[in-house]
Amino acid sequence: MKNKLIYLTTNPHKVEEASAFLCEKYGIDIETVDPDFEILEIQAKTCAEVAGFSAKYAADKLGFAVLKSDSGLYVEALGGLPGPYNAYFDKQIGVEKFLEMLKNETNRKARLEHCFAYCEPNKEPVVFSGGSTGGISLEPRGERGRWHDKFYIPDGETKTLSELRAIDHEYEANFWGTALDDFANWFRMKEKENIKIEIKIIEDKDLKSRITDHILHSLGNWFGIEESTRSYINDVKEKGFYALYEYDEIIGFAAIEYHNKYTAEIFVCGILQEYHRFGLGTKLIERIESDLKKQGYKIFMVKTLSDSRPDEYYSRTRKFYTKVGFYPLQEFKEIWDENNPCLIMAKPL
Repeated sequence: MKNKLIYLTTNPHKVEEASAFLCEKYGIDIETVDPDFEILEIQAKTCAEVAGFSAKYAADKLGFAVLKSDSGLYVEALGGLPGPYNAYFDKQIGVEKFLEMLKNETNRKARLEHCFAYCEPNKEPVVFSGGSTGGISLEPRGERGRWHDKFYIPDGETKTLSELRAIDHEYEANFWGTALDDFANWFRMKEKENIKIEIKIIEDKDLKSRITDHILHSLGNWFGIEESTRSYINDVKEKGFYALYEYDEIIGFAAIEYHNKYTAEIFVCGILQEYHRFGLGTKLIERIESDLKKQGYKIFMVKTLSDSRPDEYYSRTRKFYTKVGFYPLQEFKEIWDENNPCLIMAKPL
């Protein structure tokens, strides 16, 4: 589909956070690189300026697109320091001496800035900024995160970022702002422009099974029951079958069961997770519906897991089917089993 996103950093905390966030939430495959040269950082007033300059410098030198991040803490009583010189203050002063400087200061207001800069060779960087406002604690608290995480308290909270992260890292992430979300959404839209797909009707029974095997076993969060997965792999041989390709790579499919001359059903379908949220599922459904209408079908239906059994991944599936026009009809516990209540959804053609 695309090359990996190259993220330049030597910070293990940034590696862990970005990998989990970009891969799990957005399906963006990233590779962290520690370049064999020093990435220049300019003296500037904001982290956005620093991140943008560093990203452009690295992209031009390496010859490929890179992502670079920077964060800073702006303390009002110190005229905005350490600001973009966060890492320098940590190295030269450290947490204890920094707080000692502020022990008699009553103005403890501070602002956290978090930036991501993306740049391609010989182009200008695109910078995304976020953050929050808060204050400085009297003493360090917590063990996790960067140095300022141990004394920065977001507005409305009584705990430091480090303490909040130990309790709930997803909640703590809110106080870093939306820069990474904004970048991820922008990057996916940029990638979307480059996706060239083809939908093919497959007649070869063995190929149907191989495609189904490949896709379903890559979607363990949806198809985690091996016995059911094996049944799908075998049963698709006798179904109508649409395969979704990017160039010569299979990235998704839908198997269709024709019940009678009026009704057809999505028997099973799936798209590789890294291709989710690009509108490809919608294109696949639209192609199938177009063919069904030409053949005189009136009803299109699908079975999925009911919301009476909460599941994060099938919640996404139901939202997708609703978005493309399916309506929930009825729940049946007898079709699969009580632990997997079946919701029938349908739409008129």
